[in-house]
Amino acid sequence: MIKTAQEEGSPYYVGAGKIMQAMILAHATDMLGNIPYSEAYQGGANFTPKYDKQEDIYKVVNQLCDEGAVEMAKPASANFRPFYSTNPSESGDILYKGDPAKWERLAYSLKARQAQHLIKKASYDPNAVLALCAKGFKTSADDAQIQFQVAAAPLAGTTNIFGPTRNNFGTSAFSTNIVKYLNGTTFAGVVDPRFGVIVPNTSTGASPGAGTPTGTNLTPGSTTVTDVYGGWYARDLGYYEAITYHEPEVHRGRGRLPGQGQRQGIGFAA
Repeated sequence: MIKTAQEEGSPYYVGAGKIMQAMILAHATDMLGNIPYSEAYQGGANFTPKYDKQEDIYKVVNQLCDEGAVEMAKPASANFRPFYSTNPSESGDILYKGDPAKWERLAYSLKARQAQHLIKKASYDPNAVLALCAKGFKTSADDAQIQFQVAAAPLAGTTNIFGPTRNNFGTSAFSTNIVKYLNGTTFAGVVDPRFGVIVPNTSTGASPGAGTPTGTNLTPGSTTVTDVYGGWYARDLGYYEAITYHEPEVHRGRGRLPGQGQRQGIGFAA
């Protein structure tokens, strides 16, 4: 997408592509550590690209965000292709419906998240994180939420891949272990506030999850029991939260960050 947009002259698509690539790389390195990048994207020319250091991937993430923000600051008239369209069906920027300013704020919010991951490093600078937060999301209206949609021709497969309509998990169930961690069994009397959200609170009994009673949270159109479809993340038409305003705001609103006498917020694990 970035290559095509550069060739035709659509800077908003270039910017969105770079910011999305930055987000994907950030997720990948945070989960896996060192990952291929500098020798990647070569296809059959190189099936064994070298692994780049995580610190170098973080630099790439920051560079892509900066470059993406620059593209998003350009005028709409500079774009060959409309950034968002609803005719004949919704296309283009389905995340922010053609608002480049929100993409800019997304880039800075992502940079803030990655900078906050370095809390235990000597280079960590809480003031720099706050400065990035100030250029990031302003309200919940800026949340980067991927919204699932009812399938309508020519679109298909637009409901949640984890949802009951696509029925990819009709024979699955949560493990007993995770349910017991959440419902106060493993840690006696300590019920995780996410119980009933991640997994349904009907996951009960001696062996909740795998042993959820027959007839509970049935897969549509079948008698296969699964509690997976009772969780928040399995909503057909829900949304996936990539980054939200509340993530950095936990600290920005109080004027200090972890390392300055305040507890860490969700999403800022280091």
